[in-house]
Amino acid sequence: MSLRVGARIGGAAMQAATLLLLARALGPSSFGVLAVFTSTGMLLTALACLGSSTRVLRLRAEPEAEAIEPALFWIQAAGSVLVLVGLLAAAVVTASPGPAVVGALLAFSDQQMEFRVSHLSGQVRQSAASLTIILQRGLALLAVGAAALLSLPVLPLVGAAFVAVAAVALVGAPARSVPARAVLRFARSSLGYWLSALVINLRQLEPLVVSASSGVGTAGLYAIAVRVSNPLTIVVTSLQAIAVPEMARADGRAQFRRMFRLMLGVALLYGAVLVVGSPLVAEGFLRVVGPQYEGARTLVTVLVVCAGLSAVSQALQARLLAAGRPATSAWIIGGATAIGLVVLAVTSATGGVSYLWVAPLVTQLLILATLSVVPVREVPTAA
Repeated sequence: MSLRVGARIGGAAMQAATLLLLARALGPSSFGVLAVFTSTGMLLTALACLGSSTRVLRLRAEPEAEAIEPALFWIQAAGSVLVLVGLLAAAVVTASPGPAVVGALLAFSDQQMEFRVSHLSGQVRQSAASLTIILQRGLALLAVGAAALLSLPVLPLVGAAFVAVAAVALVGAPARSVPARAVLRFARSSLGYWLSALVINLRQLEPLVVSASSGVGTAGLYAIAVRVSNPLTIVVTSLQAIAVPEMARADGRAQFRRMFRLMLGVALLYGAVLVVGSPLVAEGFLRVVGPQYEGARTLVTVLVVCAGLSAVSQALQARLLAAGRPATSAWIIGGATAIGLVVLAVTSATGGVSYLWVAPLVTQLLILATLSVVPVREVPTAA
């Protein structure tokens, strides 16, 4: 377990380094364009892929696992390709097509790799999933690092890396033939997972809201702050990917609760470390990206605190997913995120960068408070 978690932490660190170097190379405005297209792509793939990456985590608990496995692959493949084509068509007519194209490729490759990693986790092949994450993040970091060291244009190299990541995600994919009727049947039964995936990705609207209210430059500041904090949440997300399949197959309520308490304890400890260390993370962030991002210092600090709160929330959400209740957490997260988006629109329009931190903090506090009081009764029973 410790080796798998360590690999995921390493992947998160590499992702953070990649985004920091990319933001430094592009500047707030160009990085803002990239972030807007990435966020749009991630939101649309969440909409189009019907929660396939979430449902495949419970693959071994599914009564029709052999049939549903390829069906979920084709659902997410078709949805993500459709989104990519639309984004590339929009990118070529923008004022900054380079960052827009790379943003679209980033969203596409992340979706492909998310499904691959979830598929491996659902098969309880956690070591393979961990190595896949390292490869995914390592390719992108290698591209950005090579561009910086060799003074080469960063966007073509990074774009090629994202294409390579998407190709790697297809290796070993369950691309077996499946009747269209079966695909449609499993798609209809995935609506709860679709809602769960969609509301989690509602946060992808945040850069779009900031861009509309305060311009692309401010959106770039907000986006890099969010992108830096996101890898911090990936640590517990990875733990969730490990824990959910195990909890779903737990032999009775006692084992289920032991697994949940272990994950919750780890999340609480990790969250506390993030809260205490948030000012140091913000200082390190500015040293890497440069003074052009100084306006994001307070925002980065608060977002790291939010990552700590999110860690605990994800542990609470894991028991709902393992119990087969994805819609419950989806409604909670969706409602809090919608409120946060309204707050973000108001603060970005009236206070610019100065008060952007209010919205994510309100969102995470609402999610944590609500998930804390939701009872979970549908847990496995002993055979």
